[in-house]
Amino acid sequence: MSKLLSNYFVAFIAFCFLLSCKNNTSKVINEEKGTLNVQVVHSAGDIYESFNDVGVPTFFNIATVDSESDVGINSIVLGKKISKGIKLSVHPVALLSFNQDTLTHKFIVTVDPANSKIDYEYNSFLLKNYEMQATIENWFRSQSLKNECFNFKWENVYKALLEVN
Repeated sequence: MSKLLSNYFVAFIAFCFLLSCKNNTSKVINEEKGTLNVQVVHSAGDIYESFNDVGVPTFFNIATVDSESDVGINSIVLGKKISKGIKLSVHPVALLSFNQDTLTHKFIVTVDPANSKIDYEYNSFLLKNYEMQATIENWFRSQSLKNECFNFKWENVYKALLEVN
């Protein structure tokens, strides 16, 4: 009898879990307009497949920038955890580039307008959030067992927007 009840309980939990998992594709969640439109492809707190040697979850969201070119430009979205597939209008604050072995990675660092703790202006971002910059760099460094990530470079919004156009 208890085995039957435990099977029903497991089935009930699975049913509730499936009902709670909705497909959030292309849902827009912020009303305020930013400079760039992005779509989240990786939520904060998940393992980023491209950098998973160590398996430490990201503390930032990763999105692709909507642009006229076919090149998929990645963006780091600073703020709360956002579900995959959500479209946002964000403010760019910097361009982060670094080398991993022989590859060069570029990420446009952006801020969700709902995040009032981070300034959208490049110089203010550099002065007030240097700990966050170092933490982002160290996260990428720590994901490489062979210390392959090096030559981190932060550039202004103008350089970031040149990557989009």
